[in-house]
Amino acid sequence: MHIIDATNIIDFTKSLFIDLLDGDKGTFLIKSYKEYLETNKTRKQLLTPQKLVILEELGIFTTPFDTSIIINEKVKVELEENNITGIDIKPYTYFEVI
Repeated sequence: MHIIDATNIIDFTKSLFIDLLDGDKGTFLIKSYKEYLETNKTRKQLLTPQKLVILEELGIFTTPFDTSIIINEKVKVELEENNITGIDIKPYTYFEVI
C-alpha cells in the first residue's frame, strides 16, 4: 500500500479556504496548490481548507494542509476487522469526493 499526496487530485476550483488569522472575512477561492502557497506568502494569510473536493476516492493519502494521514471508510473497516491497534482514527469533516 502506498501513501499518496493528494495535491494533484484536489479540485482547487471547487474547494473553499478560510484564513485562520481572520476567519470572519469569508472564504477564498484558490485555483491551484501554487496559488495557495503564493496567497499565504504574499498576503500574509494562513489559509486552511473549509471544504476540499477530491477528484477520486483513495484508500490512504495525505494533504499538504496538515500532517494527518487520511483513510477512507473501507480501509477503516479493514483495520477494525483485523484488530489493528495503535491507530487513533478520527472523522475528517472537510472532504467531498466527486
